[in-house]
This record gives sequence, structure tokens and C-alpha cells, in this order.
Amino acid sequence: MSGGGYEYAAFISYNSADRDAARRLQRDLENYATPKELRGTTTRFGQIGDRIGKVCRDRTDFKSGESLSQALKDALGKSWCLVVLCSPDSANSKWVNSEIEYFKEIGAAARIYPLIARVDETGAVVNSFPPALRRADGDEPIAADLRPSGDGWQDGVLKTLASILDVDYDALRQRALIAARRRARIAMAIAGGMAGLSLIAVAAGATAFQQRNRALDNFEDAIVIAARSASRINQLTDETKVPRAVIQRFLTETDNDLQELSALDAMRRHPKVKRIGVEFELLLSDLYAEVGRSKDQLNASRNAAKLMTLVERAAHDPMKRFANSLLYGELNEEFLADELSGEVSQSLGAAFLSNGELENAHAEFERCRDLSRAALDKWELDDAEAAELQDDVLGCAAQAANVASMLNEPSHALSDLESALTAAPSGLASAPFAELVRAQIYADNARLAEAIALLDREIAARSDATGRQQLIELGEFLSTRSKALEFNGRLAEASADLDRAHGVLDAFLVNDANDRRVIFVKSGVDMASGEMLARSGDRGGAARKFADAETLINSLVDFDHERRDWRLARADLYIAKADNALRQFENDPANKPALDASLDAARAARADIDAVTSKGDIYAARKAVIANVAIARALRMKGEAGRAGASLDAAGEALKAASIGSEETAPQSGLLAALIADERGDLAAASGGHDAAQTAYATAIRLQRDFLENEPAATIVMRDLVWTELASARNFLAAGKSREARDQLVAACKLKADAALAEYSLFVRDSKSIDALARQIGADC
Repeated sequence: MSGGGYEYAAFISYNSADRDAARRLQRDLENYATPKELRGTTTRFGQIGDRIGKVCRDRTDFKSGESLSQALKDALGKSWCLVVLCSPDSANSKWVNSEIEYFKEIGAAARIYPLIARVDETGAVVNSFPPALRRADGDEPIAADLRPSGDGWQDGVLKTLASILDVDYDALRQRALIAARRRARIAMAIAGGMAGLSLIAVAAGATAFQQRNRALDNFEDAIVIAARSASRINQLTDETKVPRAVIQRFLTETDNDLQELSALDAMRRHPKVKRIGVEFELLLSDLYAEVGRSKDQLNASRNAAKLMTLVERAAHDPMKRFANSLLYGELNEEFLADELSGEVSQSLGAAFLSNGELENAHAEFERCRDLSRAALDKWELDDAEAAELQDDVLGCAAQAANVASMLNEPSHALSDLESALTAAPSGLASAPFAELVRAQIYADNARLAEAIALLDREIAARSDATGRQQLIELGEFLSTRSKALEFNGRLAEASADLDRAHGVLDAFLVNDANDRRVIFVKSGVDMASGEMLARSGDRGGAARKFADAETLINSLVDFDHERRDWRLARADLYIAKADNALRQFENDPANKPALDASLDAARAARADIDAVTSKGDIYAARKAVIANVAIARALRMKGEAGRAGASLDAAGEALKAASIGSEETAPQSGLLAALIADERGDLAAASGGHDAAQTAYATAIRLQRDFLENEPAATIVMRDLVWTELASARNFLAAGKSREARDQLVAACKLKADAALAEYSLFVRDSKSIDALARQIGADC
């Protein structure tokens, strides 16, 4: 028991915006070792021991409607004093004010201790006090001040401890100074022997975790260390030249420490351990993602999910919750479990996506969205807590839509995403990403006017951007708008957007040539510039832009050749290079080096894909299909039909790895099967096997039409279908089947006239080939 026989030495009243400070305060109060000379003495607090006792912090489970629940009143009544974390948010919190009023009602007004955490932009301290704390005469209540400009954290906590224990503050402060000087002497001695390692900040975290007392606090300290490391991990490597392998080793050792601590009997029984373990594994997952260790990222997320199962089981068992509240003071397990479960699903979704497991990623992101919505509906939340969950709902909905688009399900993706955007309040942190996903889906699926209007709005909102994140977002929005403008025939504007994106990103690289996120985004902009030049017929200009992009992406892969997203991005670039070189050869059959370059680029793409592909990686397997078809196409043009056929067989094997179900039941796999069938048709036609070619073309056309039945707005697929039908018509004509050729061409003409295709200027050029063949065979087009 704590002071005067109370169950809690203190109850911390705070707004959720100050949750981190409240958590740190609780830990510091509970862990404070009272000076030996004070132990055993008796004050108003009672007999002072080596610690003050338990501190009640969390209150979320106590909320009920518009008034304090009985459970919350009971907890307040069992607390010796009330510590109020004062800030502009707590000043406007009905819950904080109600807790103060109730503490006064039970006759404990003299044991209310305000503690200033933050002030508003005016600097007026009085604006941080809830109404129930303000004095009638207008004077500010006496309060300790945690701000650096006030008492500072340490002295502010000591003043609060002095009030709780009813002892002289100066005595505590003098004792703290003596202890601090002793710690400084020890630290200087260690620093003398460890100077060579002082740059490795992550090592400090891992060493502290290993050497501190094996107690529950180590988990929370480790979380702080990991969170700090997450934002610094890449910067550390650049600034200190610490090998990435060293950082990875510390992450692994820290993970092992967590498992070892979890195994201790005293730790295993505490209900808080598993919840903190979940949070720790989530942070490890983020760290592994930062350094590109996608497999370790997924393992950490899965570990979090396993622990989360145990957390949820205890949180949703009323008897277990009651026992934990009595034994450990755990008062809000159910709310914290509901809040944390969505984060676990989001982490799993990101990890699955990093490993190319698209179906699993999509399922987890949807689960994250649904869990966050359920928590919003279930709990009475203050504004800050509600905003956090609303941000989770939108963020997970956007991620789910992004993956659905990758699975070639744009209608499903848009429907869910637009519902989430409509329901979301303004100003959420995830809104820019959600709008970017929506714009990309619009641009890819014949909704160019909507895409451009949306992107115009987002780009205008960043016209005065100065922060790194906003400027990178601006570069991504400009690149996406350039694609939509190009397809809309506005080539000068598209080019201007790409130039502006280059300018924004180049400005970063002038100041920090190793900003790898910027390098990655800029390589994508260079590739987009090359693709636009290629589609306009400027093959030489496209080749130069692809070379610029390759220089950038090579610098990343050279830095970390195991980084999956970088290798796959380079594979995309190589596939684009292969196609551009092939078209150069088609325009000039004497240009044999271009044909060789096409084959080399396609093989390089496959090598990159093979280097990072593992079982279950659907995304990489699909890229492998495309790379193998690109190899087959180049080999066909070199006259190597046998090797081309073997490459198509390899594409078929990759398709099996990329398929969720059969070709008939998985539209996204059906498109890849259509790609293979189309090239088999070209290969057979080149050798005069017109019947075999026609069978292959018919398969490709059927699969493409099947897809368009489900996704009629998929304009890129519609364009591919036009070209397959054109190839089929030519094959019929070569086989002497004029009537069949005419029928096939009429089908292509019908597609060419479709309104969705008409919006794309590129198809104006495509139509010339169809019109020429129509005139040749007398078809009405």
C-alpha cells in the first residue's frame, strides 16, 4: 500500500496529447529510490519506504458517457494525491477537469499537485490550467514546471515527489545532485575506454538494454531506444560510416534480449509485459524495414501478432481483467488491446507488402481499417484519441487500395478508398498518401480529368512547401500528374511537371547527396521522363534518361545489394530499357547493337528479380513473368526461336508462383497469361505456324476480355487487347483467311472507337496501324 494506507501514491490526470509525458512521469515516480536517510520516517504521506508505491496513470477504461464512471471514482478515492499534467489540451479536457472536481469533492483538495507540461503559443501558463484549478482571485496556482525554461524535467519531478512524500524539496534535490555527480564520474570513466565506439548510437541502446536491472522498465526503455534509432538509422550510416551489418547485428541482439527478458518468471506473469513486447516487436519491424531486411521485418511483425493474441485473450476476459486490476493495477487493458490490434495488422500488412505477399498484405490492411473503425465506435474518446484512430482508418484504407490496385482490382480499390476519404475529417496525416493513391488509380483507369483535378489541388496546397516530407510529396504528385497529362495529350505540361519534380529533388541532393529516399524518388522521376520520351518516339532521349535513372538506382543497390525494393525498382527500369532498345531495332533493323542491348537489359532485370525473390513473393514473381517475356521477345527477333520458347516456358513457371488461383479465377494472373500467350502467338507467326499462332492469340484475347468484363475502365488492358486483335488479324491475313482477318479487325476498330480510349492521345497514333490494315483488306473502320 502507498501513503496513508492508500492503494496508489498518486493518480496522474492528463490529456492523451500528453500521454508520453504521463507515461514517463509514472515511470520516474514509481522508480524513484527515496534517500536512505528518509526511509522509515513518518509524514502526512505515511511511513516512507524505499519507493513511493504504485501510481495510477491510465484512465481510458473508466470513461462512460458524459460523467466519471464509478470505477474511475473508486481509483481516485484510492489515491493519496492527484498529480495534474497541465497543458493547453488538458485545460480543455472535460475528463481532467472532472477528475479535479471529484478530488475536491472527497475532501482532498490540499493534495492536488499541478505540474506544467506545456503552454500555448502565447506563453501564458494560466492557459494550461483546467478551470477547476484556477483561483478565483486570478492568481496562478503554485505548480512545478517540467519545461526546460521552468524547473526542467528532473527538478519538476523532484518537486512533485517532495509534495507527495511531504518532505523538503531541497533535501531531495541535494541527494539527486550527489547521485548525478557519481553517475557523471562513472560515465566519464566509461567514455575514456569506449571513445572509439561512441559514434554508434544504436550500440548504446543495445548495451543499456543488456546491462540494466532485469525489470519491466527495461522494456519501456528499449522501446524509447528503438524509436529513436528508427529515425536515425540511415543517417547514422551516412554520418559515422558505421557498417550496415553492425547496425543489423545490434537489432538482432536487441530482439534476442527481449526474448530473454520475456522468459523470466517475474516478467512473464505481469500482464503489461506482453503488451510492451508487442510494441517492441512493432518497432523492431519498423527498424528492419528501414535497413531493408524484409524477412526480419516480417518475423518481427509475426512475433507481435503472436503476443497480441495473448494480450487480446486477457483483455477480453472480464475475470482476468479484474484480477489484473487488483494484482497489478492494470486498469485499461481492453482499450489498449483494441487500439494496439489495428497497429499489429498494419505492421503485418507492410511486412507482407515488403515481401511481395500481396493478398496477405491486402487482407491485413483491410483488417487494420476494420479494427480501427470498431475501436472508434466502441470507445468514448477525446478529440486527440479519436483523431489517431481516424488517421489509422484512412491510412489502412489507402494502403489496402494501393495493394488492390497492384492486384489489378481498381474498381474495388477506388470504391473503398473513396468511402474512407468521404468519412475522414480534414487534416489527417495519412490524407496526402490516400489522395496520391486515388490519383494514381484514376490516371491508370481512364479517369484522367478527375486525376488531374485532384492532383492540381494537392500540388497547389504544396506550392509554398519547405519541409522535406512535403517537398518529397510534391515531387511524387508532380510525377503522377505528368503521367495523366501525357495520356491526356498535354505533353508540354507533362514535361514541365517532370522538370519541376527534378528541380525539387535536385535541390535536396545538392545539400545532401546521400539522401537515399530522395535518390530513390528521383530515379523514378527520371524513369518516368524516359518512358514519356519513348512513347513520343524519342528513343535516343529515352535511352539517355534511363541512363540517368540507372546511375541513381545503381548507387542505392551498390550501397545495399540485398534491399528488395531497390532491386525490383531497378528491374522495372531494365524492362523499360529493354523495350525501348527493342523499338529502336524495329525502327532500324540494321541496328543490331540495340537488339543486343534489349536482350542484356531484360536478362539484367531477371537477375535482379531472382536475387530478391522468395517463396510466396507474388509481386516479384509477376515481374519475373514480364522479364522472361521481354527476353523471349528479343530472342525471337534474333531468330533464336528455341531459346525464345524456353524463356516463355520460364515465364509460365513464374506465372505459377505468381498465381493465387487458376487463370480462370484470378484476373490478375490471367493478364500475365495473356502476355505470355500473345508472345507465343508472335513467335509462332514468325515461323509460319499460323494455326498455332491463332490459338495463342485467341487465348490472349479471351483472357483480356475476361478481365475487362470485371474492370471495364482498365484502359491499358483495353489498349493491349487492341494490339492483340491487330496481330491476330495480320496472322489471319498471312494465312489467307481474309474474312476472319476482317472480322478480327472490326473488333479492334470497335475498341479503338471506345470513349475511354479516345481520352488518351497515345491511342490516336495506335489507330493509324489499324486504319492502314483496314484499308488494305477493305474493312469498315
